Amino acid sequence: MSPGRASRSSSRPLRTLLIKIFIFAFWTAPTTSASYVREKVEELSSELVVFLHSRTMAQRTSDTDRINELDSLLRGIDQGPFEMATVSMKEGVYAYTPWYSYALTSLALLTAEDELAYGQAELTDSGLAKIVVFTSTLVVTANVDTVGAANARPFAEAFPRRTLTSLALQAGQGVDQQGSRAVGWPEQLVIELKYEGREDAITLRGNAFDPFAQDNIGAVWTLLTKLREDLAGRN
Repeated sequence: MSPGRASRSSSRPLRTLLIKIFIFAFWTAPTTSASYVREKVEELSSELVVFLHSRTMAQRTSDTDRINELDSLLRGIDQGPFEMATVSMKEGVYAYTPWYSYALTSLALLTAEDELAYGQAELTDSGLAKIVVFTSTLVVTANVDTVGAANARPFAEAFPRRTLTSLALQAGQGVDQQGSRAVGWPEQLVIELKYEGREDAITLRGNAFDPFAQDNIGAVWTLLTKLREDLAGRN
């Protein structure tokens, strides 16, 4: 179901309830007793509160699911420098650091209901956290100074994937090396992307081979195919 159809479908119960309130206010209430009016107002008010509460809980559940998706995509299972910088001990319990908590919220709001295609996060030696997420239509980035602004509320920026202007690729293994035709070929891929209106290139790194993925194709190699389509789409 498309987002537009889903929105229209979810708004039907609210329209029905508002119609009931309208009919009662203009036709029923003027001709009935005060006690009945009070009873009916309480009943309709309760219906409205329940409806609004259910809508709020559904939205919170959806947002929580997206945040968990993003967190899993960015932090993975390896406890590297970036992963260590995203959590801290608070009252004996591990919690997200403030900058990462706010960054996740911004990323979740910008990616919304788009399908997540790829995510990468790294921490430079200077303490700069560089985050990039690809959805089916957008590139979303966030750069955070985890040393000088650890408690900051970072901005996340989104721009269309179709604005890709160039793609550069470096393979980790050549075809003339011993074992180059083994299952790990072409090993690590380094991809540099330039987008219209942006001075800095986006650099992606990842293993082309993933033993746990479908067909053993790593996420970065899968994305490479889509990036070629993005670039070709400009012609």
